[in-house]
Order: sequence, then C-alpha cells, then structure tokens
Amino acid sequence: MRDSEIWDRLGIDATVDVREIRSAYARRLKTFDPEVEPEAFLVLREALDGALDRARWAAVADEEDRAKADGADGHIRHAEP
Repeated sequence: MRDSEIWDRLGIDATVDVREIRSAYARRLKTFDPEVEPEAFLVLREALDGALDRARWAAVADEEDRAKADGADGHIRHAEP
C-alpha cells in the first residue's frame, strides 16, 4: 500500500503520532461492520499497520539522529589494558 493510500484510508494527514493514528483507525472502524464487510476491514487494518510501521521507523530514525548528535556512534569501546 502506498503512503498516500494509507493516510487516505485512515482519513488523516501523514503523521508519526501513534495516538492520532489509532484514533483515526477507531473512527473509521465505527463506520462499517467488519463482519459484513470483511474486505473493508482488512484494507483498513492494512492501513493501520502501515501507518504504525512508519511511525516506528520515524521513532528509530529520530533516536539514531539524537545519538549521533550526542556523539554516540553505536560502537562499543573497550578500555586499554
């Protein structure tokens, strides 16, 4: 699913705010009965998963950027004997 489809299906602009993503999912889920429209549910669930994946990746990238800014490069240094 393309990025634009994810946000269109959730009815929100692109965001990394997990709370906003979950709220949008819950609002959309209330608009139909998943038992009556299982395909619509699967598409909505795929959009939720895609949005949450993007939010997680953004959080990881942000954490890595902060670590680099703090001078950490992720390498373990051993004390000299």
